[in-house]
Amino acid sequence: MKLKTIHNTWITNYLKEYEQTIQKEADRFVTQPMQKITQELYDRYEKTGDRSAFEEVYFTRRRFLAVYGMASLLFHQERDLHKLSEIIEIICSEECWALPAHVDRKVPDWKHTVELYASETAQALTEITYLLKQELSSEVKEMVQQNVEERVLHPFFDSQPPYAWWEETEMNWCAVCAGSIGNTAFYLYENQPQYLDQCLERINLALEHYRNGFTSDGACMEGLDYWTYGMTYYAMIAQYQAQVTNGRKDLLRNPALRPVLEFQQKCYLGKKQTLSFSDGSNHSRFRPGLTLYLK
Repeated sequence: MKLKTIHNTWITNYLKEYEQTIQKEADRFVTQPMQKITQELYDRYEKTGDRSAFEEVYFTRRRFLAVYGMASLLFHQERDLHKLSEIIEIICSEECWALPAHVDRKVPDWKHTVELYASETAQALTEITYLLKQELSSEVKEMVQQNVEERVLHPFFDSQPPYAWWEETEMNWCAVCAGSIGNTAFYLYENQPQYLDQCLERINLALEHYRNGFTSDGACMEGLDYWTYGMTYYAMIAQYQAQVTNGRKDLLRNPALRPVLEFQQKCYLGKKQTLSFSDGSNHSRFRPGLTLYLK
């Protein structure tokens, strides 16, 4: 009982601190305009190899989206919902959701390149509008669906496998891209079960490649941080499939996967030190949501 009480107190305190952080960030950002993505900023990578200037603006925009998405879900204040709608419209007006370093602009349809962050953007926008569908306008919801389908879902699902190298790779790109796309399909096509099943069949085939990237003892050769990154999206798609199939399809209920799921806990050495190899950190932090779900 004592351990359970400590556990529950920790969760309560963590969630309280999390809500306070979201509120603080929402208050701080409310008067700040979204930075513009200029053509010069997008061209800089090709001209100089510098990707940091563009990515700073790009990821700050996604931070705005995350903060006001969470603030709207937690507090349901008109100010946050209004700001969220503005942010969604701005992101939907971006020329391309993929990073310059991941795009080949010699390809005619380069603006619809599907990679890590285009996939994540689609998933975030779709999840936010789905969870707030009673509070966001129909215009905003239609805008998101149109952009998500045009930029990510149609390019991927209308292609012959593999869409790109990442669909059959044995590392985090596969889990993040396929997981994000699969999660997006769940939200948009929940009322089209036959088409959704077709989408998930392809997603699950891709995720087989991701699982094959782990060694027999569960080690992730990319290190702890990339294990966390890929497994976050893998667990998310696994959770959704288990829910909608009443447990008939559960990508985590696989005995061979257990050592993989236990890899994280083997990397913590005490005194805030973590095992570091590949390009990982020796000061990694676990993600409470992912860790508790896997538990």
